Amino acid sequence: QTGSLINRMGEPISDSLNVTYRGLQFPPHHEGHFAWTANELLHNNEDRGETGSGNLNEWGAEYSCKPSCVLLHIGTNDICHRASVDETIGHIHEIINLVQDTEFASNSAADGDGDGDGDGGSRENEVKVLLAVPIPSCCEEVESQLGPALKREAMSSKWDNVFLVDQVEGFDGVDGKRMGADLMDMCHPNMEGSRKMAERWLESIVTHCARSEWKHAVGWHARTTSPTTTTVPTSAPKAALTSTPTPTPTSTPTSTSTS
Repeated sequence: QTGSLINRMGEPISDSLNVTYRGLQFPPHHEGHFAWTANELLHNNEDRGETGSGNLNEWGAEYSCKPSCVLLHIGTNDICHRASVDETIGHIHEIINLVQDTEFASNSAADGDGDGDGDGGSRENEVKVLLAVPIPSCCEEVESQLGPALKREAMSSKWDNVFLVDQVEGFDGVDGKRMGADLMDMCHPNMEGSRKMAERWLESIVTHCARSEWKHAVGWHARTTSPTTTTVPTSAPKAALTSTPTPTPTSTPTSTSTS
């Protein structure tokens, strides 16, 4: 709801995703279309059953307000179905450029930032993107190839207002053929793995997206130990978009959540 500390937006994907956790119902409004690739988030034009239909441009047109903070955990499906690292990074660039564009969700009438100006708090490059270094799952190339590539890309100054969220640190995931203690199978986090991921997301949301009154409202006290986010330098222009073939999807979730 507009006026809440966090307004979740996105297509209600499936009744099967109406998860109850500790007595609370988690709203299904998000863009966590499980088994989708980065390319499909951008260009899908099919009905994919319970995992949803459409693409980011179509979903954004239906949002009630413009997003100000985007959580993005993407690339695992691409890499594990042998899309190249360069292809995957290119599509991630394209997603970031899209959600930071002033035209994204430009049809929304509601004011999502509460200041009454109707802009939702999102002018060009002011949309904060919290980009995960993905958990080590599904295939070892996610940790050995994609994660390091995202860190290199971040340090190359090609992104504005993008903050890496290290979901690898402290996460016991795939190690060769071994399934780690934080996975329920080779691809998906179990309860403990989900808790670790949630802590990383929350820390980054509060650090980079929340106003001071929000932090006070939730009694937030930031950790003083190892940082889990990396600020991406913002001195260079956005990267050029790329166009690559559509990879075949796998079975691990991708997460694009907006607030």
